[in-house]
Amino acid sequence: MFYELIRHKRDQWYDSPACTVKDFIDYIVSKGEMRDAQICFLHFPVET
Repeated sequence: MFYELIRHKRDQWYDSPACTVKDFIDYIVSKGEMRDAQICFLHFPVET
């Protein structure tokens, strides 16, 4: 249940205009240079 909540919020953020790394992630994924651990890290926003 907790995982589903986090995943839902991550997806909302990634699809929103507030996501500043979407183009960067898409580029790296398209080049085949993104590892699974990097994808997970970059998909979760960090608030300070």
